Amino acid sequence: ELAPQLSVSPAIDVKPEEFVVATGQQLHELLEERRILHLLYAGFATNWCVLGRDYGIRSMKRYGYNIVLLRDATTGVEFPDTCDDLLTTEISIREVEQQYGFSVSNADFLAAIEAAHLPMEALTAGLANIRQSPKAKGVLELIVRRPQTETREVLDEGELDPAEGLVGDNWKQRGSSQTADGSAHPDMQLTLTSVRLMALVAPERQRWPLAGDQLYVDLDLSVDNVPPGTRLSVGEAVIQITEPPHTGCKKYAARFGLEALRFISSPEAKRLQLRGVNARVIRPGAIRVGDVVRKLSN
Repeated sequence: ELAPQLSVSPAIDVKPEEFVVATGQQLHELLEERRILHLLYAGFATNWCVLGRDYGIRSMKRYGYNIVLLRDATTGVEFPDTCDDLLTTEISIREVEQQYGFSVSNADFLAAIEAAHLPMEALTAGLANIRQSPKAKGVLELIVRRPQTETREVLDEGELDPAEGLVGDNWKQRGSSQTADGSAHPDMQLTLTSVRLMALVAPERQRWPLAGDQLYVDLDLSVDNVPPGTRLSVGEAVIQITEPPHTGCKKYAARFGLEALRFISSPEAKRLQLRGVNARVIRPGAIRVGDVVRKLSN
């Protein structure tokens, strides 16, 4: 009788693209697939679920993961004689520190994240290099396929197809909120982004695929150089830049910093199309890392 009255806060409700695991083995397989080594723990209850569940700190430490507990974001099951000092919570935090990993305050954790991202001054200083991107003939430096949401596969070569986009990518299956029937948007088959921009917001090249784009190119992607309708040859294929703008989102901020999102969202950045461009496949063909990306006469 109570079930209809119970609900999960929208802030933590499970979204369609998110995973739910029930066992430590499931979590381990997911993390192994995504090459994740560091686990952050928070929530209730430190001395029971956080430490003791099958996917909790004790179990996951046995798999070899690096454990960090956000000590300001967890609390244990307290008793009448421990409530005032949160003694059970404190003992649980000490257990983590002594046996399983580290604890960190929320403030220090957030400061460390921000420190890993460049400030606006440094990002703005990088504009000069981005503006020097080749205009007529560039290079394809990275190919990334997304077989499912939040999964990335870095490829040495791929196949572009007018019906499928990048073959093996989930563009067609994922659909689009911008079409009347929810089907895949034909003008959003592919996204291209500048490697010079990526090197600026993510100096560690292995983090580039987090951007979620498929083709990473060294080419001037500004609206002046590649307006909608522009055709580019990439390896054996030909693609066409399309009208829909490619914009940043909360995920971009989470991965590369809030300043990076602000940086790519300014009026000048939109003219330079720093977030990248949408495209569709015109002629099928194989593409390989190192292929020339050439602007064609329309």
